[in-house]
Amino acid sequence: MTAPERFAQLTYTSFDAPGTAGGWQVKQVLGRITEPEQRLLVANVHTTLNPVGGVPTYPSPEQIAELPRRLCYRPVESGAGYWHTVAAGTDSTGRPGNVFAHVLLDRTPAPTAIRPIERWRSADWLTPYGPAAVGAAVLPAREPGVGTAITAQTVLDFACATDVWRLGTLCVLLDAVLAAMRTNSTVVLGAASPDTAARWIGLVSYLMSAGTAARFGFSTFDRATELSQRAEHLIAVPESDLDAITERDLVLIGESEPVSLGELGGQPHRTARGREVPVTEWSVMAQVALIDPVEAAVLLDAIDDVASRVDDDGLHPALPMAMAVLAREEFADAAAEARAVIAEWSPPQLAASPEVGRLVADEVSRRAGVSTEDAARAACAATGGLAQALTAVYLTRACADTDWLDRPAALPVPACRLEAATLDPAVRTELSARLAALRAAGPARLLRAVDLLGSVGLGALTGPVLDADLAGLLADPERGPELIARLPGPVGSGVRRALAQRLFGKSDGGVPRLHPRVLDWLAEACERPTVVAAAAADPGHPVWIAAVVHALRALGTGSDALGDRQLAYWWLARRGAGADRLEPIAGTEPWEPAALLAAVGPRGPFPGAVTAATLLTATAGPDTVELAGRVIGAGADDRAVACAAVWGLSPAEWIGNGYLGSHFAAYTPFWDTEAAALGPALGRDFVARLLLIAVLAATAGARPPALLASAQIDPMLTAETAYQVEQLVASGTIEADGVLAAVLLSAENGHSEPGVGPVLGALGPRLSDRADPEAVAAAVARITGDNDLRRCRRLVSKNLSGTNGSR
Repeated sequence: MTAPERFAQLTYTSFDAPGTAGGWQVKQVLGRITEPEQRLLVANVHTTLNPVGGVPTYPSPEQIAELPRRLCYRPVESGAGYWHTVAAGTDSTGRPGNVFAHVLLDRTPAPTAIRPIERWRSADWLTPYGPAAVGAAVLPAREPGVGTAITAQTVLDFACATDVWRLGTLCVLLDAVLAAMRTNSTVVLGAASPDTAARWIGLVSYLMSAGTAARFGFSTFDRATELSQRAEHLIAVPESDLDAITERDLVLIGESEPVSLGELGGQPHRTARGREVPVTEWSVMAQVALIDPVEAAVLLDAIDDVASRVDDDGLHPALPMAMAVLAREEFADAAAEARAVIAEWSPPQLAASPEVGRLVADEVSRRAGVSTEDAARAACAATGGLAQALTAVYLTRACADTDWLDRPAALPVPACRLEAATLDPAVRTELSARLAALRAAGPARLLRAVDLLGSVGLGALTGPVLDADLAGLLADPERGPELIARLPGPVGSGVRRALAQRLFGKSDGGVPRLHPRVLDWLAEACERPTVVAAAAADPGHPVWIAAVVHALRALGTGSDALGDRQLAYWWLARRGAGADRLEPIAGTEPWEPAALLAAVGPRGPFPGAVTAATLLTATAGPDTVELAGRVIGAGADDRAVACAAVWGLSPAEWIGNGYLGSHFAAYTPFWDTEAAALGPALGRDFVARLLLIAVLAATAGARPPALLASAQIDPMLTAETAYQVEQLVASGTIEADGVLAAVLLSAENGHSEPGVGPVLGALGPRLSDRADPEAVAAAVARITGDNDLRRCRRLVSKNLSGTNGSR
């Protein structure tokens, strides 16, 4: 397959082309653009461009040239996009406010020698004004090239101008942009014009490598009302718009507003609006290197030279400057900051060099100080390559510092994660030795050290201590709770889960009898799983262990929480407990069918009250059908079997097996009793199935359950049930004569039977044309037990003619 071309272009505007409906649309595409790419590019077109003073009604060519233009750039999924937007006057319908967007897709934005902002004011961007010019605009054969407005020299002239001191604003802007690139947030710069904004963006871009600039999103012109969909790191607006911006998460910097510069490691910068911006080495180096224009030019050349000698993809914004600063004596005042950046942010190919290795070692020594607290503070603040080294220093100090381990507060945990397999062998040996030495300092200190190591990913180093020292101690009914009581400060969830794994994870057999305080301590660290998840987990799996911990705690405390009781039931059932032990734990409220199946497991038993309540409230589905089948197969509690029969037996089975006559009346008291206990929680799906069975049972002379009198049976359910009975008649599952006999007997009572009467009333007109009066009379005699067949014929004749007439 041929790789797609690097560049593709499109234009978007409001115009009226022959054969189109007119209005906003893509005007032209040059190069291959996929449908997802085109949707993305079009979705990010701004269809408004509002100059501060408005657009003259009849602008001159000079006024048109002075109108603001917007160049937006940002990385996208398939590379990077440029959106160049200009005012275009009226469209072909005379509507004012048209804009013309020239969009460029760059599928390979890095590595590159071009910084995106260099395309500002390129002569290749289309800038038509008026409907005729818009209609005639045609994309250039090549992508827009670099312009002459933003170059290394123009941005240096801007930064080092003697009439306006911009270095303070630049320092704050650099550090704010660095934070925005780290967190994918936005800085808003108030600028006098889009051209001035482009110079600020260019200055920031030239102080990083070209490859890093390809990751730097910006916009040269937006308005305060257009920031809600922001996605760029730096957005410029007219400085007069800053007061109208209400979004609190934006850093606002006005180019003419005073700023208060901070100090590295001390007070942050502060904008005129009170926003604090942390100081970084990047701005400190810039402050030193940009004082003299000649030295500043040397710096920019050196940044590009450094980037050309490494893989310029993903470099930290300040790294090339740091390497340039450290290589030249004229920047010696910023050497310390440069060394810190190189030590922290060098990519692997640089970090492996002896020179950088020495820088890292020196920087680690400087930052780590002399105390455990110094090392902890440095490790928690560190990022990049220094984080691992500083974290290792902190851990080795902490594991030998009993005062530190006795702190009542939580021990600081660096964000950096280490792996025992890749840890420096000397560090690994030292940590193991210090853990061994801590055995003599008491189990509480040992446990806190194990917790700290596990929190940064070194749990593999702590396994022997957990196995040989701590797990057995917790299992002791006296020393276990004593250890927890003596802990000077909190211990994380990870180490508690690791201890639970050792106590309960070896088999599904015997488990230690832990003190309730120990169980509480372990359970607090294990999220309680559902009983369904517990039943699906293999013994020893973390979910299984968490379930066992919560089950044992629930049994010890007598917890009334449903989730706890379900796990307790599951645990006891799988260990063979009998119904006398299980029933009180189950309770009486309904469970989800899946939860009940999981808790009971393959051997049961089913708790009668809960099973009946669950079946009465369940919704139709595979779990409900499976539950009903298992309850019937197990021959469980009579009330549970009665409720299961509604779900587990099909209408054909009720009819074919004679259950309408033999079981229906016997089950009815159970249904009524259980439904009365539930009240309004009775499920509609259960009522629907029972209603159908009750209608069929009327053909055997059975009275409907009383619960149907209070159940929610709406006309739709009545109609659905009548339709189901009609289908059973049509399929030959039940004889029409028997159904008609039940209809006629119900008619004698005004169809007053709860639930059943309205269904039978609806069936009469549908089935009367299939009637054999003699067979219907015989069915009436069978249902009523009346041996006077002539009386039954008269009833049929009277009511059947009425039923026919009602049709």
